[in-house]
Amino acid sequence: MSHRLLTNKHTSIIDRENYVRNICLAFKGFILLALQSLCAYELGIVTMFRNEAPYLAEWIEYHHMIGVDHFLLYNDRSDDEWAEVLEPYIKSNLVEVIDWPNFSRVCLFPNHQVAAYKDGLRRSKGNAKWLAFIDIDEFILPKKNKKITSCLDQFFSSAAGVYICWLNFGTGGVYLNPKNPILTNLTSCSRIHHPKNSSGKSIVKVDEVEVDQLSSPHFLKLKKGSQYYNGSGLPLDFKNDELQINSTHTSDYIQINHYGMRDENYFLNVRLPRTKPQPLGEYQLELHVLLEQYKNFNLEKNYQIIKFIKNNYPSRYKEFWSKTS
Repeated sequence: MSHRLLTNKHTSIIDRENYVRNICLAFKGFILLALQSLCAYELGIVTMFRNEAPYLAEWIEYHHMIGVDHFLLYNDRSDDEWAEVLEPYIKSNLVEVIDWPNFSRVCLFPNHQVAAYKDGLRRSKGNAKWLAFIDIDEFILPKKNKKITSCLDQFFSSAAGVYICWLNFGTGGVYLNPKNPILTNLTSCSRIHHPKNSSGKSIVKVDEVEVDQLSSPHFLKLKKGSQYYNGSGLPLDFKNDELQINSTHTSDYIQINHYGMRDENYFLNVRLPRTKPQPLGEYQLELHVLLEQYKNFNLEKNYQIIKFIKNNYPSRYKEFWSKTS
């Protein structure tokens, strides 16, 4: 057999191997896309609530509007009108409520919340692609997209987790009518470089989380080879099982507006009493820290989220957010 024939035969074998390899890679990609499409929802939220009835509807309406298609809510001993508020959302299968009462002093904060998050991850396995873990006083704001899902696709396609920094808001001295929305009435906030604005919460890909290693409500341990990013699209690493977040606020693409004090009524009747010893091992606020934040979370005005809703969802703004206190 001539050298040319041997060379042609060898080349033909390589071509066939490359062809088979490319077919396998394409098939693998197709399978991954098919599995993702089988998810019941693209983006869900897991949260725990207790006596948040006045705030639930706005929080759900806002996040559903910008791309969240399922809410898994863990109810910790609420005795207000939460069921009445959530009834239409439950009937439409948008919201699912899990009774998750904490009656044990053994389950100290944040263990009780973390246990609920683990349960939420397990329930969402195979049902959700992304899960956000935020509280009822936190509102996700994509900076360059109308939808959170579009933001994730455009800027975080290779991410398994996104750590989203807070922008902390204060009361602004406002006594809010309970029937009026938070987002368009509470516009006083901290300066961007306040230390608390480097903290935040997470959105993660469900299949890339080490569920049993979850220990914080702020970040989730990822599987080996998976990567966290900050809100500006820069990678974050783990050290000794702790996510090494940036020391300053980073939010080129996405942030969380955090209304932890809400209005003056909430601050005086809910936040201040939490500086006293709490039952069942619940989190106790330090008075001097709370007063520092009360002062420094009211130093600037911020209308980003109002402009975001007005520009991208004008009809929804008129329908839901045009009321003022």
